Amino acid sequence: MTAQVGVETGTLSNITSTRVDVAIGGHTAGTEDIVVTLTNGESDTLIDGIGFTDTRILFVTSTIHTGDLGGIAGADAICAARAAAGGLTGTFQAWIADGTTSPSTRTGQLTTVEFISTTGQTIAPNWVGLVDGSIDVGIDKDESGATVALGVRAWTNVDALGGGSLGSDHCSGWTSTSGSGRTGIVGNSTSFWTNNLSTFACSGTAHLYCIE
Repeated sequence: MTAQVGVETGTLSNITSTRVDVAIGGHTAGTEDIVVTLTNGESDTLIDGIGFTDTRILFVTSTIHTGDLGGIAGADAICAARAAAGGLTGTFQAWIADGTTSPSTRTGQLTTVEFISTTGQTIAPNWVGLVDGSIDVGIDKDESGATVALGVRAWTNVDALGGGSLGSDHCSGWTSTSGSGRTGIVGNSTSFWTNNLSTFACSGTAHLYCIE
């Protein structure tokens, strides 16, 4: 007996008269046909029998920082360093905005991409679900999968609706400890996850959200 998923032949285990477990490798987003062939040569094909979704990780940093992040580039560097510390592969950038740049202008917005935590929870099924005003679960897992205390802040200045910049409260482009910045609330799944409707002193410390 064999089971083929697309062009890959799966590894079979736990075979009974009514079921079989099939282990396969990673696949790109989309659907694949499943072809099962019995030892007597009979086979059957299930067209588009399985679907695969591309996933991207979204986490909150275990570290805290003042509003002087070294600009958006500095915030991205923090995310890259934390991702590496957590053993995560891929390219990560900060979920943050100044008056010009925001996630809506630089983050992949593919409808087939599912955003998940470092422990595999679905945060949003796609970009639309990420910026429609709420998310499926609050973002409270750090780069290593540990839980960050609920209710603490993360620097953002990002609108929950659309992922654009909220305005001028961004610690002078995230380069200063003077003035104020906008934050989100870690672990919140309403719009407050990225915009809690209040400002926070740039001399204070907050986490960052990092998106793959």
